[in-house]
Amino acid sequence: MLKPVFALLLAFGLSVPAFAADDAPSDASLRQLLEVTESRKLFDSNMQQIDAMMESAIQKELAGRQLDAARQRAVDEFRSKAVALIQQDMSWETFEPSVLDIYRKSFTQEEIDGMLAFYRSEAGQAVIRKLPLVMQGSMQMVQERLAVVLPKLQALQRDLVASMQEQPAK
Repeated sequence: MLKPVFALLLAFGLSVPAFAADDAPSDASLRQLLEVTESRKLFDSNMQQIDAMMESAIQKELAGRQLDAARQRAVDEFRSKAVALIQQDMSWETFEPSVLDIYRKSFTQEEIDGMLAFYRSEAGQAVIRKLPLVMQGSMQMVQERLAVVLPKLQALQRDLVASMQEQPAK
């Protein structure tokens, strides 16, 4: 009695991956989705922000100190080389195959088709235009909350270090 049930379960189990594989989205539809959502444009704009972030980090590190001309040239050259390296090694061409693979593993063709229909609609185009603003606002909110939480975490850390120093080692 168990053998037919086991055989049925085994046959069903082996057929599920076959059905899933048939439902995998095509590369063409995935590329259409990336195009309609302007994924490359968003990716490239984020990469362009790297130079500004590097400049900001350097200025923060310098804390208002003025550099002589030679040191300023060295800092500028470092920033240029670092940005070029990041942009070269983290280009859209480098990431696109992985992005396609992630989408392929995460969505069915039917889901991709539904997303294409949505993002091609007026509402979908509004999401594409406005989502960067939503993300920016969300990041700002997180940074504001971190500004409140970070001093509290630092105080906890100081308390831990102090209590560890007060206790004799065993």
